[in-house]
Amino acid sequence: MATDIDLVALCEQFPCSPEAKALAAQHAKASEFITALRQEKLSVDAVQAMARSLPKEKAVEWAAQSARTAGEQAGLTPAEQETLEAVDQWVARPDRARKTVVSTVAAELPTDSPVSCVANATAFSDGIALPEGAEVPTSGDDLTGHFVASAVLLAATKISSQNAPELPATPESPEIPDVPEAPDIAELPEAIGLMPEEASMPVDELVATAESSLDEGQDLMESQAPPEIPAKEQAQSDKLLKPFLDAGMKLAETVPGFV
Repeated sequence: MATDIDLVALCEQFPCSPEAKALAAQHAKASEFITALRQEKLSVDAVQAMARSLPKEKAVEWAAQSARTAGEQAGLTPAEQETLEAVDQWVARPDRARKTVVSTVAAELPTDSPVSCVANATAFSDGIALPEGAEVPTSGDDLTGHFVASAVLLAATKISSQNAPELPATPESPEIPDVPEAPDIAELPEAIGLMPEEASMPVDELVATAESSLDEGQDLMESQAPPEIPAKEQAQSDKLLKPFLDAGMKLAETVPGFV
């Protein structure tokens, strides 16, 4: 999977530095690209690239690990701890019912919490469902990568706010989207994989539902954007992000074909 990633196209999914784009054109594998970014002290770009090149379950697992690492120093609220435990259950067995639990327990988390970003990464892990033949929005499948990167970067600043660049104020965001309760799998229309109430929807209603989900995801993306760190300050962030990227690369070693 990882060997099939178009790294140049991947760089179009986030505010990628010109230096990172040039490196993307020189490498075929995500692991080599991320290593090159780190060697050039483009650690923020490396976080963004890793968040989008790992399989979604692994990316969410990395985000959860990062939030826990920050929590060891900054502390975790009971709601954050409960959310991370629910995410662990989803990572172990990704299904709709466990995703529902994550959304439920994370509903009241503040938007500047890395754990809130982890929960959003989980909530949008299936992307935006559209009927066959419908046009897929360009940002519709990048929601998990966006929130994973936000979680890791926010976790890093939680650990050492004195050494981290000042973050912009985080605006209010809508609640994490509700995920319908999972029906018995046997009741799902196997041919199209829709929920029972969706199976009888006309195509135009399905498209409208999908577009509504996308709008909700884009609102969350705007409210939980990764901290913007100027290029000249990225080198200063290298030390701060090193343990998070090390953990991400260690996790990536378990992905066939990534390294």
